[in-house]
Amino acid sequence: MNTVEKCLRQVLNERNLKIAEERFQFTEITNATAIAINSGQFKGYLLFFNSTNTFDPDLLAKIFKELSFQMDRCGEYLQPMSDPVVVEFDPSVLGELAQKYAEFGLSSQTSFHQLMFCYFPVSQFPIVHESAIPGYSNADPRETLFPDTKMAFDLYIYLTKNNRVILYKKKEDLLNQEAFNKLTHNDIKHIFFKKEEKDLFNVYQAQNQILASIANKKRKAG
Repeated sequence: MNTVEKCLRQVLNERNLKIAEERFQFTEITNATAIAINSGQFKGYLLFFNSTNTFDPDLLAKIFKELSFQMDRCGEYLQPMSDPVVVEFDPSVLGELAQKYAEFGLSSQTSFHQLMFCYFPVSQFPIVHESAIPGYSNADPRETLFPDTKMAFDLYIYLTKNNRVILYKKKEDLLNQEAFNKLTHNDIKHIFFKKEEKDLFNVYQAQNQILASIANKKRKAG
């Protein structure tokens, strides 16, 4: 049992949320809330969903605050990351994620619904910089982009020759392998997105980092 699981169990017990012996089976759930976990030893996403397919920001804020306190007591200070973001998965995929590929999963029950918390480790979180170009943030495309994925935010690149930022991919566009290679194999050090779309950028990161974590686990399993 790793420290994240140990501390989360402590939080749930203190909130009188009894942990079930077996993980609940969810088949109709499409939305999950992802919280970035970043400490000295642990990097990953804590994925939360419930049987009513809803997002409870107050409950999650309290649980994350209490989790931070417990991990700090264990010597694992949680660095401030992005706010919780809602990510969407195909219903059949989300249930499979929780059952097969999470490093750990905890089920609990309230008077209103069943809860599930799953943890997916990642190798790193992208470093986002405030751009010198007003209104934009930038990041390394090799850390932030994934081939054959749908864009959740408007993706821009900077053209040195023309000294301007241009739209490379719009929201909902597919970033196919060819377009991905152009950004990651050429001398393009940064991609740009508008500061007002930071939450959309974080949604894209959470969803695709989790899927990449699962793909890595499948490869290791052979």
